[in-house]
Amino acid sequence: MKKIAALILTLIMVLGLFAACGEGGGGGNNDSVVADPFGVYDPKITVTYAMPFYADWVNSLRALDQSIEDNVWTDAAKKYLGIKLVLIDGTTEVGSYYERLTSQIAAGSFPDFANVGTAEMSVSYYGALYRSNLLADLTEVFEKSGSADFKSTLAAAGDAVFLPCTFGGKKMGLPMTDSLGGQSNAYWYIRKDWLDNLNMQAPTNLEELFAVARAFTVNDPDGNGANDTVGIACSQFFKSNLSGIFNGFGAYPDMWIEDGSNHLVYGSIQPEMKDAVEYIRELFSNGYMMDYTAASEADMDAAVRTGRAGIFGGRIFSASLASNAKKVNPAAEFVAVPVFGQSSSDEVKLSSALNSYFYYAVNADSRHPEAVVKLCNLFIKAATDKGELYEELIAGPDGTDRSSFAPVRMLSITPEHVDGKTLREEMMDAFETRNPSGITTPYYRDTVYPSIIDYLDNDNINGYANYLIFGENGTAWQIEKFRENVDFVINSYIGEQTASMKLYSDTLYEVEYTGLSAIIIGEEQLDYFDVYVDSWKTGGGDDITREVNEWYATVTG
Repeated sequence: MKKIAALILTLIMVLGLFAACGEGGGGGNNDSVVADPFGVYDPKITVTYAMPFYADWVNSLRALDQSIEDNVWTDAAKKYLGIKLVLIDGTTEVGSYYERLTSQIAAGSFPDFANVGTAEMSVSYYGALYRSNLLADLTEVFEKSGSADFKSTLAAAGDAVFLPCTFGGKKMGLPMTDSLGGQSNAYWYIRKDWLDNLNMQAPTNLEELFAVARAFTVNDPDGNGANDTVGIACSQFFKSNLSGIFNGFGAYPDMWIEDGSNHLVYGSIQPEMKDAVEYIRELFSNGYMMDYTAASEADMDAAVRTGRAGIFGGRIFSASLASNAKKVNPAAEFVAVPVFGQSSSDEVKLSSALNSYFYYAVNADSRHPEAVVKLCNLFIKAATDKGELYEELIAGPDGTDRSSFAPVRMLSITPEHVDGKTLREEMMDAFETRNPSGITTPYYRDTVYPSIIDYLDNDNINGYANYLIFGENGTAWQIEKFRENVDFVINSYIGEQTASMKLYSDTLYEVEYTGLSAIIIGEEQLDYFDVYVDSWKTGGGDDITREVNEWYATVTG
């Protein structure tokens, strides 16, 4: 009873504070201040907010002798925008933060804005907020007060980034974005020393990948005289691990994708999947890939790290696994090859996670909904700045992260994404001259560059990951091949679990996994794919498809 009473008292105190949301503002502020992306409120306005603070963020604040309530970002909001930020709810107990968020929404109370979690989490909060008429419509606010860089940043992340917070075609929230493609398995990481030992070149199409996987399995690529290597590393999460193969065939498992007529279809049952499964079946039956059926992600990583497997699929920063392999065997060398299609000239579109992390909901009663947009403008300005503002608000002179505890932020929107070509040119010039003075972003000049040079000149393995990412043919640069053409396919269903999903999802997951696996491991013939598709559709998939498209019609207007 005491715990219940304490909880009620806490809620009363929190809700009492929320009742003061929107206080501040004054006659000195006008439309010109609102419309100016960096217009300063005079007199200052007060804006309340809530966000979780992870433990490592708090440690970073302590190192700066600052707190979650009073730090470089709250100071910057006052100094650059005339906004006094008041933290209503911030805690390292992230789970309890979102529990309280649920209680607050149920009570019909909310701060001026709040972090409402990841895309998957936020959909339930947005649904509850929207049904309770607690959400501000930010469609016009964003257009009126958003800076050009903020708008281009969201455009680069893709239209789908707004799906969780869109109702009736209106933007009812703001996403914390990643750059498009940052979550894609865009590369095949391949043991270059094995290629050299076998006098082979890096593959440029799926036929050549098959040949390399075969050679890595049967031709003793490590030269130890033992039959102890395999081509491709894989785990039970084969649809993700082998997404480069699926995408190479134009297949997108586990995703709801546009069919070209503003209609969503489930990627795992499309005809292209059958071709991809046939290819993987051949790899598996010949032993050119790991037996994934009982392998965990840790098992897969261990196979790469210890030199058993010579190929794995990964993202821009998956170079860390290659680096770990080199630490075990300094002779190990990797090359990262962008995902390819059936022929070397095929244009491949990569499956990509929704390019967002957290979402921000704004109170419908907030006097200054545009204040959140202005805070986003400031973050983007700081993240793309090449000097003092970057050091003040993003990464200090010693490389310490200051961006995490910003009230709103655009994750991974840093100079290598916004202005990647310029940074690459600066880095390449520095490598050639061994002079980093031309690198204008402090973090890359003072941290990344020295680590790469230490690897190149002194064989310091600790710099190998940075070399693979930011070196001459680094993954950070090669992703531009896909970004320039917007060659990404995003999962287009980001909504609450439908009624049929609640009934059938667990069963359909088993139908899909066992159906595809039965073909790959040889328990069933390839034609069984059609049986699997029928089982998925009649087992509830058709009902889910109908409900998904009913939702899609509401968010696309």
